[in-house]
Amino acid sequence: MKRTQSWIISWLIGVQISVSALIGITCFVCPLQAADLSFEAVAELGSSYIWRGIEFDSELSFQPNLTFAYALSDRTSVSINGWWNIALTDHDSSVWKDLYYEQDFTIDIDHEFTDRVSLSGGMIYYSAPKSDIEPGSDAYQTDEVFVSTDFSFGAGSLVSTLYYDFDLFDAFYFDLTVSYELSSREGLSLEPAIHLGFTDADDAWYLDKGLVDAKVSFTGSYDLSDHFFVGGSLNYSRRLDGFKDETGGDDSYLWAMASIGFAY
Repeated sequence: MKRTQSWIISWLIGVQISVSALIGITCFVCPLQAADLSFEAVAELGSSYIWRGIEFDSELSFQPNLTFAYALSDRTSVSINGWWNIALTDHDSSVWKDLYYEQDFTIDIDHEFTDRVSLSGGMIYYSAPKSDIEPGSDAYQTDEVFVSTDFSFGAGSLVSTLYYDFDLFDAFYFDLTVSYELSSREGLSLEPAIHLGFTDADDAWYLDKGLVDAKVSFTGSYDLSDHFFVGGSLNYSRRLDGFKDETGGDDSYLWAMASIGFAY
């Protein structure tokens, strides 16, 4: 079984790299055209902090993020994003809020190859700068590079993203997400989605290799004006790496997110 899962992971990695390289070669010859700068600020409140099927905080978290994007042409853009997690509950611990204060920074370049196919790639820096609480301990930090392809089919979308942690874990993570946008009126977006997560390492965040987490979500957003919007999501995820069997902890989570944002 494990040999089969390892073969699947290797195959997914190979396909992702091959497809991304094919699209990327074509992108480099595209001419640069108009330039444009955009900005987005979003404040999110989550009932839990769940990442790739792993529960980091079972109670309220505030998660703001800022994105600056620069259009290099009609189809190519580069962006910089900052994301923070701020625990709102201390769990009767004097150090909890410091341990789970997180700040991540992403740089990304995206190219729309056609109206239905796009490619993006970049790097993510993860850090928990206040987590070096114990004497002699180091604050958590690591780096990932990623490449992502997005194939649209009507109102549907298939996004595959390959992440490689080249710093702390030396591990791949493959994200496969299928979504479908339901739009009944202008300014309103409703989107159900299914996510599957795979990894090639059982010594990073997970207890086994192969398919390690799955998520079903329903996301909605509504434009209040040309620049302001509100949104929310309901999410159900489950760990598939044997976490409950080996630790006795929960392996499935139901949580919600609410957000308000400004885009210019």
